[in-house]
Amino acid sequence: MEVIYSEECLKHAPKHEILSGSAKPYFGMLSSMDKYRAALETIEIFFKESPQRLTAIKNHLAAAGAFTIRPPADYTMAPILRVHDTEFVRYLQTAYEEWVRQGGDPDGVLPECFPHPKLLAQLGGTKAWVETGKQGNNALSKAGLYSFDMSTTITGGYWLLSLLPDTWNAAYISCQAALTGAHRLFELSASSSGETPLGVYALCRPPGHHAGEDVCGGYCYINNVAVAAQFLIDYDLEKMGALRIGDASSADSAVGVNEPLPKRKVLILDLDFHHGNGTQSIFYDKPNPLYISLHGTPDYPWFTGTVHEIGVGAGQGYNINVPLPKATTTDDDYLSALQATLDSTSVRNFDANLVLVSLGLDTWHMDPIAGFGGLKSLATYWRMGEVIRTAVATRGRPVLFVQEGGYWIGLLGDMVQNVLDGFMGREMRQEEERK
Repeated sequence: MEVIYSEECLKHAPKHEILSGSAKPYFGMLSSMDKYRAALETIEIFFKESPQRLTAIKNHLAAAGAFTIRPPADYTMAPILRVHDTEFVRYLQTAYEEWVRQGGDPDGVLPECFPHPKLLAQLGGTKAWVETGKQGNNALSKAGLYSFDMSTTITGGYWLLSLLPDTWNAAYISCQAALTGAHRLFELSASSSGETPLGVYALCRPPGHHAGEDVCGGYCYINNVAVAAQFLIDYDLEKMGALRIGDASSADSAVGVNEPLPKRKVLILDLDFHHGNGTQSIFYDKPNPLYISLHGTPDYPWFTGTVHEIGVGAGQGYNINVPLPKATTTDDDYLSALQATLDSTSVRNFDANLVLVSLGLDTWHMDPIAGFGGLKSLATYWRMGEVIRTAVATRGRPVLFVQEGGYWIGLLGDMVQNVLDGFMGREMRQEEERK
């Protein structure tokens, strides 16, 4: 299986985040990186959404010998702007430079004032207060306008006396990794006999599923899986190839308002512990893709993810949330919920052509900021891949796995390999069967 990876994604490295009301470092010291058997209960500070997550997974897969690691191509801004607001994207590009120029802490852009709906409900609609927030081009007001929490610091640095937008560069390349994976999946499926499972893994960082059309949050800036899904809906192979070589003007004709789009159906299966509020919001009024989220409750992002959120307008019925109890969900509970969801009539009748998996690994019971209390077997991750390979709704479909969360670094590589091995039909490693 191909793995799309770039070290450019390591450059996003904030020093702190605000977690449970206090500033916590993104980087911690582990007493041992040798799995979870080494006195894990003594560890108080962990690596969170840090560059070490990416290198841990990449190094593990490289050593496994069954994966080909390749760099992402560049598909320009065109696919990103099919999903994200132009002004929001421009903000991500320039936020750090504006922040520092206006006297902000050079450690990074961090909002402190947010637009609360109850205070703004009578002010003439969203457009009115958004325009008010943009007045004066104030870095603080824009940070609150374009973020919904305090975990999404925007960083930069200096090179030859110039400011570099490290977060933007990493987020852009992270999205290009997902687009490269989508393109490769489409290329491989065009020449495949369909007899063996077909998958590609985009090792993305920063993650993406909390990012909305015009807002970042939850460590997410660009919604990688949403951009990749829209890319697969919008473009054929020829147009994808035109974008890859930089001919955006040619490729953009594929999504002209007067031209019919390809009839390609995409299913997004979000397996991150946290609800993908960003992905849900982007597609909430659309019948394609179909979005499914299995997530823990009660937990971040707190205000979304109920079973009653089914979509609106043309999108009604194309949003499926499966909230599971955080404290008590076991390995068997999780796998049963996944199987039942993919076997449901509505999901089978959608008849997807392609599947995108938002692969969060923070479901593990010892994850430092998430985790189901009873999900304690690494073999469960192999079985997740097996369910995706064998369920009627996803069987025989090409699958793009896009990395989201997961913060227990000592086991991230094992978890990823198990999911991918299960999907590809490789035997479960013996050591995993005992865990």
